[in-house]
Amino acid sequence: LVSDYRMTGAIAAGKVMVVKNCVDLGKTAEIAAFAQQEKNSWMSPFVVTAEDFAGTDATAASGPRKADGSLPDIVYMHLAAGSDLIDAGVDVGLPFSGSAPDLGCFERVITGLRKVSVKPDFLFYPNPVYEKGFFSFTAASGGRCVIRLYDISGKYVKTLADLNLEPGDQQIVIDVSDIHEGLYLYRVEIDKVNIVTSKLVKLSGNDAGHSGR
Repeated sequence: LVSDYRMTGAIAAGKVMVVKNCVDLGKTAEIAAFAQQEKNSWMSPFVVTAEDFAGTDATAASGPRKADGSLPDIVYMHLAAGSDLIDAGVDVGLPFSGSAPDLGCFERVITGLRKVSVKPDFLFYPNPVYEKGFFSFTAASGGRCVIRLYDISGKYVKTLADLNLEPGDQQIVIDVSDIHEGLYLYRVEIDKVNIVTSKLVKLSGNDAGHSGR
């Protein structure tokens, strides 16, 4: 993060603020004392400078997509070789490379990014979801598809799907009727390559019958 980063307001009763593996460049982070913190860059023994990153210019991050719809190749906030922020994080249940997660937005060593191609019109619906949901996308190449669910702190909750795909249009049905109401993250991988990580809102109640729409 390169701008003001403050989380100081009160939170609802029974809720918990968890802040792990975050990076602050510029010493602007201000986190409430009640937050559960671990391995953030403003904590000992880290000292963060611009040299920890391959690039700190955010201009490219707001640039246009490529002709095929994919995101532009940028180095903004990617860790530079030799940074002590590499492999310095704590395991929160999300995939990582190396001996431990890196601090910040990106894992420095990522392999196979071009091995699997998926159209940018990836869709999960309905969202919010009550009992059953649908992942709809087109895979240019087949492979093993694993969809995992995590809570908002990054803790693994369950595997929503684990199956082999053929190339082409996909519609994967998942069942979330057994999880509690709340905000979650889902992560879709094909042949261990991250295709998308996004939010899923689980609701419960008398409107559960709407989930098939």
